[in-house]
Amino acid sequence: MAVPDKAQLPVWARALEDCELVYMAVPKLATLTPFHLLDPGALDISPLEAAASRVVATVAPTVEIDALRPVDVVVLGSAAVNRDGARIGKGDFPGPPRRLQGRCPPCSAGRANRWKANR
Repeated sequence: MAVPDKAQLPVWARALEDCELVYMAVPKLATLTPFHLLDPGALDISPLEAAASRVVATVAPTVEIDALRPVDVVVLGSAAVNRDGARIGKGDFPGPPRRLQGRCPPCSAGRANRWKANR
């Protein structure tokens, strides 16, 4: 699961290259179908191109929250992280919004950083 932040483009592209589904939030989660579903098996363009926020709406359908499969990794941006990988600078991230709980993994400081580093 990812937010449309250009700095995270390499992470999304890598996930697609590794045949992972990517759910990317629509701007401000402002619709009844608040996530684009990027399915690497259904893409006719490169993962890097498909994951670009300016392209995703043209290649990926949107889905309702109830259609989300369990999520392995949540990718979030941060102004900075401490030595343990915990977000600092944008406030704490206590976890996914209540309506997404049960579909997202428990929060763990630096989890996305470790995932990216281990791929």
